[in-house]
Amino acid sequence: PFLKSREDLIHLNLECNGIGDEGAQLLAEALNEISVDRLNIKCNGLTSEGLSKVFSCRNAFNLKMLYLHDDFSLNEMICIARFLGNEVIQLKVLNITNEPQRKPERFCLEGLKRYEVLLESLRKNTRLHAIHINEYICLEGCSEDDEAAIFHRICYILTRLVCNTSSFNDFCQSNHTLCYLRIFNDNPSNPSVRHYHPFLAVSITRCGVYEFPQALKDAFEINAIPNISINSKIRNKLRNIYFRGDFEMLPFVEIKASLMPNVLEFV
Repeated sequence: PFLKSREDLIHLNLECNGIGDEGAQLLAEALNEISVDRLNIKCNGLTSEGLSKVFSCRNAFNLKMLYLHDDFSLNEMICIARFLGNEVIQLKVLNITNEPQRKPERFCLEGLKRYEVLLESLRKNTRLHAIHINEYICLEGCSEDDEAAIFHRICYILTRLVCNTSSFNDFCQSNHTLCYLRIFNDNPSNPSVRHYHPFLAVSITRCGVYEFPQALKDAFEINAIPNISINSKIRNKLRNIYFRGDFEMLPFVEIKASLMPNVLEFV
């Protein structure tokens, strides 16, 4: 009843309150009545059942910032991904961090599947600007081969998300709004080194060994350009990424000759 009466509420912080799935039902009922910009439900023992209740309430799509923890199973991450994949959500920032006092597990290709599901859901998302995942990528003792496999898999996932060159159609339907991604642990005792880029930060153990693909860096920089339309970003990406090297010609074969000069402007 108290929450339902707070129509002026902007930020609702329920971190570490142990509300569980039953509390998620009560929260969902409240969010059917009020709309908040920021919601923190980290460390509350929510399963996919509780998450579904929160994400299906009337005002969940109006959230601007969402704070979760990173102890979700693959099924629970699929539930989050379904929410993020909805084209009408207004969410701009997603923050996924460790539970307090939780010793981070070694990040591996198996664990990466959870975040692959999450990132794949963003293809149709046109609102989300930033993701912060407070997670270890590789701990000390992780082999160089393991590190390389994890880092290159991350690059592959992100490239498919923001500049998928497998076809012209896939490229145009890539995500053109996600412009900031951090994947590393903020713990100052973390032995890893941040592989840094203005819009991308990925924590790895060996400094200077890996380099983000140029197309991926360019795509994030284009996505970050303020005050231009998505169509302008697509044209910018076509000019700077798609027409670099080999590319699919089939979409241009049947274009009218009178339009061809406009197409060539992108090359």
